[in-house]
Amino acid sequence: MTLGRGRSSDRMKMQAHRQMRALRLFTDRDDERRLLSEFFATIAAEGQELQKPIFSLYGVGGVGKTSLMRKAREEFEQARPETSLRFVWLDLDSEHAERLLTLPRLLWRLRCLIHAEARLGLHLFDWAYLAYMEKNHEKVDVRLGGPLWETIEFFGDMALLDRLSEALGWVLDESSLARLVARGIGKLRQDRSRKKIAEKLGVDYRQVPEMELPDLEAILPEIFAEELAVLLAEEARKGAEGRSLCIVLDGYERVPPKLEQRLVEKVWLPLLLDEEAMPRIGLVFAGRERLDWSAYDRALQEALGDPDERWEHYVDAHRLGGLAEADARRFLREAARFYRDRGEDAVAQQIERHEEAILRTTDAGDGGHHPFYLDLCLEIVERRGAGFDPARHLAHTPAELVARFLKYLDDEELRWHRALALAARFDEALARHLLDAKAIAGDMQAFFAFVARYAYVVEEEDGAWRFHRLMQEALIEDIRAQSARMQQGLLRAVGEPLLGFFEARLKDLEPASLTEAAARAFEHGNGALWALVRAGLLAPDEAYERYARWREPFEGTFLAMRESVARRWAELIRQEAADDRALVAKSLDDLARVLHERGDLAEAERLHREALMIRKEAYGDRHPDVARSLNNLANVLYQRGDLAEAERLYREALEVLKAVHGDRHPDVATSLNNLASVLYQRGDLAE
Repeated sequence: MTLGRGRSSDRMKMQAHRQMRALRLFTDRDDERRLLSEFFATIAAEGQELQKPIFSLYGVGGVGKTSLMRKAREEFEQARPETSLRFVWLDLDSEHAERLLTLPRLLWRLRCLIHAEARLGLHLFDWAYLAYMEKNHEKVDVRLGGPLWETIEFFGDMALLDRLSEALGWVLDESSLARLVARGIGKLRQDRSRKKIAEKLGVDYRQVPEMELPDLEAILPEIFAEELAVLLAEEARKGAEGRSLCIVLDGYERVPPKLEQRLVEKVWLPLLLDEEAMPRIGLVFAGRERLDWSAYDRALQEALGDPDERWEHYVDAHRLGGLAEADARRFLREAARFYRDRGEDAVAQQIERHEEAILRTTDAGDGGHHPFYLDLCLEIVERRGAGFDPARHLAHTPAELVARFLKYLDDEELRWHRALALAARFDEALARHLLDAKAIAGDMQAFFAFVARYAYVVEEEDGAWRFHRLMQEALIEDIRAQSARMQQGLLRAVGEPLLGFFEARLKDLEPASLTEAAARAFEHGNGALWALVRAGLLAPDEAYERYARWREPFEGTFLAMRESVARRWAELIRQEAADDRALVAKSLDDLARVLHERGDLAEAERLHREALMIRKEAYGDRHPDVARSLNNLANVLYQRGDLAEAERLYREALEVLKAVHGDRHPDVATSLNNLASVLYQRGDLAE
């Protein structure tokens, strides 16, 4: 058995132990589980329609929203093994999901999940998405049996399928994408249902390949909603055998308002208004805040022709707090029975003896006891066994409990925790690299044992792992609180090998040969940089310089991914280096340039103006960076058609550059060329 692919018996036992404990101790949320079960059953039932097709589950992090939903789904599917309901589950509460926070990427991920769970063919959406990816200069992975595989088959491109079959998958480059888009035009025009969708949306297939990126982004959600509605209506006509969908968005607080508005108005609203499709779909949103779509009421009112309509009429909202005291006691008593059944009487006795102390420690102050902290107490009791003493081993508050827990880890365990927290996400390849570099001690079996041992280590869809958000934050704060000497030691022992791992994967990349794997390495490497900065091990300007170097091969491509990474950097720099005004301005300027590439000119203009203001305050009016901001802002205004203001800014930039560099400098020549372009557009041919 290949090392890294197999699982040791010890690891399997620990995984089973953790899973059994989680299942046995899930004793709470009876009302919410019943409501979710009724929600699921209504979607699945033929001819029934939800009065409130949106279920909002909200509460602070760590109270068990995800566990509740998974438990409710498990119970529903066990009770109805022949159900036609399919769950489309998208977890946004992870670093890995950062790139999904753009509408095309999020819709594509939903589309892939719909294919995996319900085998519905959104061929028209696939075609438009291929056109978008071609225009975005991105490559597309095609997997055997995946959604694009079926769409290529639908288009009848058998030669391409033969080529793909040889490798069981392929990366489609721009030329292949262009070929598929062209081939799809004729096929889609012959398909009656897709033709009706195009006519309804006013889409001319022949014009789509020539559309600009913003126009493609605008039609993608409309096509997604309309085609999915048509497919669900077809399922409804099948009767009891027809499939229904429950779409779950977990970690919904991460969706920014601008993206939320487009999702609500362009995707969810059309789907829920479709009388044939609506009984076959339900939406579940789990996040930290109550779902509030009141800002989008006008779109709902206009669609229904009723000024009194409100989104709140269609949302069934439920707050999930910590466990009530009675339920927390049930949790602990069930835990004691669980350990006694396993023959661990000492652990069971300590839980029973010190129930009151555990409840005091896990009281979050809002009348609830969070499962994350209760579970952490069980970890401590497990470790201490008969020697457990709540006065020494617990704490006064949940926050103190995490810090106390970290103190009880032995040196090697703590080193593993810190190293993997600095990695942000960790997979087998990264673990092997850290082991080889002696950043952590042991072997790959020790790594597998680690990820199986702790309940707060979360496995992601792609096989990588991360810490639960509360544990990740606690570990970063723990590192940040260490002495300068300790931090330098961590940087040398862990930070430098981490950076070396990503440097090896991101060096010597050529734009023409970029793949999804390279894009993921770029994202994950930036995740490590963010953790190193937040932990105080790496200066923000040094980390940003490395990010700027890593992103160079991606210029002009993978725009959605680059936007999400640039946004995160802009936020981080504001938080960690607010006094470094030059760096704040640079991060805003870099984000604005990506938005300019993507066609979001309004936000690009806003950010460029902010960067210009900061640079003028920092440097005065005569500085090369001020000229750069003036020029970047003028470029956006030129694109927006405000030629007079663009000309004024180009002239101001030219004046600054001449004052700084003199008349004979490459930047001056570039500035003259920009000014000449706008003058030409304004008809001033003489100047």
